[in-house]
Amino acid sequence: MEKEIYKCFLGLIPPETPARFAKQAAKAMAVAAIDKAIEMGKELGIKPEEALHRLLMSLKYGKEMPERGETIH
Repeated sequence: MEKEIYKCFLGLIPPETPARFAKQAAKAMAVAAIDKAIEMGKELGIKPEEALHRLLMSLKYGKEMPERGETIH
């Protein structure tokens, strides 16, 4: 699951970014997000696996959800 999270972050980096910088940045963001998700999950009583699953779903499908205050037709 960590590899999928990394790939999601890699997809957020502008394509003109040199590959080695993009990979390094994506890895750093993934590690930070995973640590934060697990930490927040502990506070809510969620197992680490579930916290990572929620993070991954948020990264994959969060873009498709309407923003708060956005009108849905």
